Amino acid sequence: MRINWDLSNTLQAIALIVSCLCGKVDLGSESEKISKVISRSLIAFSIVYLALGCLSLDGYFVMAVLRFSQKNWVGICLYIFIFALIPPVVASWERKKRSARIEQSYVKWNLIYNLLGALSTCVMFMIAHDIIGDFSYLKEFQIEGIVSILISVCVWLVISYQSLEWHKELPDHDANIKWLNQKLNMVHLFHAFFFSSISVVLIVCYSIYYYIHNLQLMIQPNYFIFLTLALLFFYSLSQHFHNHVYMIFVVMVPVILVSSVYWMSWFAMSKEMRFIQWTFIVMHSLVYACLIFYRNKIIFIGKREDMDENRYGKPHKLRGNVVWAMERGGLHAILLLVIIICYSVSWLVPILTQRIEGGRAEYYIREVCKETNIKVDEMIELAKERCAYDVENQDYDRGKYLKFMYEELHEQILDKGMIDDENTFLTYEELVEWYPSAP
Repeated sequence: MRINWDLSNTLQAIALIVSCLCGKVDLGSESEKISKVISRSLIAFSIVYLALGCLSLDGYFVMAVLRFSQKNWVGICLYIFIFALIPPVVASWERKKRSARIEQSYVKWNLIYNLLGALSTCVMFMIAHDIIGDFSYLKEFQIEGIVSILISVCVWLVISYQSLEWHKELPDHDANIKWLNQKLNMVHLFHAFFFSSISVVLIVCYSIYYYIHNLQLMIQPNYFIFLTLALLFFYSLSQHFHNHVYMIFVVMVPVILVSSVYWMSWFAMSKEMRFIQWTFIVMHSLVYACLIFYRNKIIFIGKREDMDENRYGKPHKLRGNVVWAMERGGLHAILLLVIIICYSVSWLVPILTQRIEGGRAEYYIREVCKETNIKVDEMIELAKERCAYDVENQDYDRGKYLKFMYEELHEQILDKGMIDDENTFLTYEELVEWYPSAP
């Protein structure tokens, strides 16, 4: 039997190192034994998985699990939600037994955060299921190695978070994993971390697959809805009383927004969908800024009689006697405007910097020039001069290429029905629709 060592095995070796580091996380003297059990179990899993990888058997296992989750995605989502409900239920039971220091407020907020986390996880998994359809496409992306390292990293994140909680004075509960509700919360956190991470990996890998094979992915309106639902969880963290939880919101929301902008730039989109994308980005960036302002009391929302008239500007009525107002001075309003400008630029940059693969671009030129008196080779050379042709990567700047096609071959693209007389430019989507079988 032949032994192979590739990138997948390297990733699994990294997972083994992370597994060892899990045992170094301090969960307190009472939980030291549990910490060691988790770490040793993870190390054993990583070693077995690494051995399977060397024998080229890990791919069969991972792809079988992915195909199962693809076919049974409803069951996977139900499983995530059920495990999100169990910890607060157990916490309520332990509170009634008075075996643990647990306040009613902890049970309530633990339920809310767990359900929002489960919702965020499930919608990411649903996006992956909706876009990919068949997970078999992902076999060439070293998914087996990525799965191994994700499991180890997610376990590390869970016990690191638990350790951080254990070392803080919590007003509403005892964060010790000797209590059953805390153990179950760790399981829920693992589900949230792992299924969210693997969904993102699957989506990105599939998008790359389509991109490198010059295939077109179409954006769907429900993707914006799903991403909005996923962001609700992080928005809820913005008002959490623990600063380390609040920092998850501060870091992750911009990462999600910027990443989604870049990811969506790989999709074929109409003008209407481009506008919806811009609206999505601006709306969420404003919500993000306003939540930070509200937490830091820059924005006031409440009864007018409770408002400090000297600190805040003119109040605006929301409902009844509830008003909102912003701190005096125009700085914060200007910051909101800067946010709109910055995210608008981040939305435009991926569109403006898109490239088109050389063979495909030249194929379109040949097809447009077919049955005409135009010298194709000279036209291609002219395109290389004007369209920022990259010799090393053999591709063209998409915007300049489309402008070149419209200006130099306007009559021909009109005759071939690619655009009509009223069009003032040529879009890439019109090229693909006109000749979808281009290489």
